[in-house]
Amino acid sequence: PPTASDNCPGVGLSTTHLPGSTFPIGVTTVTYTATDANGLTALCSFTVTVTDNQAPIVTTPPVTRNFTGCDVSAIGGPAYSATPTASSYAVFSDANNQGIASDNCGTISVSYQDMQSGICPITVTRTWTLSDGIFTTTASQTLYVNAPAVVLNCPSDETVVSCPDQTTIDMAFAAWLSSVSVSGGCNAVLSSDPTVPAAPSSN
Repeated sequence: PPTASDNCPGVGLSTTHLPGSTFPIGVTTVTYTATDANGLTALCSFTVTVTDNQAPIVTTPPVTRNFTGCDVSAIGGPAYSATPTASSYAVFSDANNQGIASDNCGTISVSYQDMQSGICPITVTRTWTLSDGIFTTTASQTLYVNAPAVVLNCPSDETVVSCPDQTTIDMAFAAWLSSVSVSGGCNAVLSSDPTVPAAPSSN
């Protein structure tokens, strides 16, 4: 800090910024005011310029994530977006994504954009963009969307007694087939082989 003197004792010194203050990026004017016992003042000032010359640093990129579904709507935290979308460092670094980044000036804005490829499974490349307002850094994350497992629910076997004719066998097979169901998958289709052995002939 500067010093001040006066022909009369009792000079006070005040300032807009104390020594050791933290300054933002850009130019800040620091002003000292000397005031004597009669209220007369003298000023001196100087500027402090802080230049940011370092981009954010990603020390740990977001982890690979897996989702279950049939399209990109299954993706969450954050949702799929093919266009640049604002997010936050809290989301980038949460328990789902686990990314870690830092900046020498402490403030990071975050956005992301997704690109889809493949059908089943679907692969999404998510590009995170981190900015300190001057410089940007990107980090890539891979997301997989896998189809749900296909589950086939079959009823109990049909037992036809004695020696029925082919029509009876066909009806029993049709009744059994109508109670078969399938779940899971993406647009799962149930198909069957309707071929039934011919009824034995008797002499």
